[in-house]
Amino acid sequence: MNEMVYPLSAQSVLICHFPERRPQSYFYADRYTHVVCNSRYTAEWIEKKWKFTPHRHIYPPVDMDAGDGDVPRKNIILSVARFEPQGYKRQREMIAAFLKLHREWPEIVQGWRFILAGGSAPGNPYLSGLEKMIAGHQGCPVEMRTNCSADELKSLYRESAIFWHLCGWKQEDPGETEHFGMTTVEAMQNGMVPLVYDGGGLREIVDHDVNGFRVRSSAELLDYSMTLFGDQALVERLGRAAREKSQMFARKKFEATVRGFFGEIHADLTSSAPGRGPAA
Repeated sequence: MNEMVYPLSAQSVLICHFPERRPQSYFYADRYTHVVCNSRYTAEWIEKKWKFTPHRHIYPPVDMDAGDGDVPRKNIILSVARFEPQGYKRQREMIAAFLKLHREWPEIVQGWRFILAGGSAPGNPYLSGLEKMIAGHQGCPVEMRTNCSADELKSLYRESAIFWHLCGWKQEDPGETEHFGMTTVEAMQNGMVPLVYDGGGLREIVDHDVNGFRVRSSAELLDYSMTLFGDQALVERLGRAAREKSQMFARKKFEATVRGFFGEIHADLTSSAPGRGPAA
């Protein structure tokens, strides 16, 4: 996001999370020796907006593995995302979907809760609107966990069965779609079954009907959720597959990739330095 900074070093690396702006005055992203992107989705938009191909793709590290010792799953649908004032994470739409589920198919959703966890600054009108929305439907098991502790968040990941994430749904700006999807990977590292919007970087994380489901509408979100409610074996199978896929994004793999990347840069520098051989 700092493409206006001119690189002055002999070797330079720009890490791009997403190309927010098109080239204009003081655009220097193409002057860097190496441009690294965090997903293939970001790489696609670098090519579209900046008109060059990034040199390296490195997924960010996700470190929320539950470790050994399974905790019994509860009938909880979990959403983890910031409560952004603009509503980019689509909590309002997810609450509306769960309310519809509770209203129209009470016998299917009986015993299930929907918990939304995330950070928020004080005086957030979007968060206040969500709280009023929930308060207007007394008896519907929807809970808000705002600015919860790391320990509480880890417990939610370990106890919950299904993960909802709709960031990008009904968005026209590609920058408002999930560039990667950290919390989805966190949920998968804990064996949860992800149901996510079919777009952005989430397509690289969730393989449809293999380790979760990708959806394009609230109707699809509810259909797949109800399928999971009635099939515990499917929940367990997809949860195991989700945990296995999530290892692609583990910190250990990230560290090995980054060390290899900078090792290549170092090797190039030492082999080309005057008076120094490859073994220097």
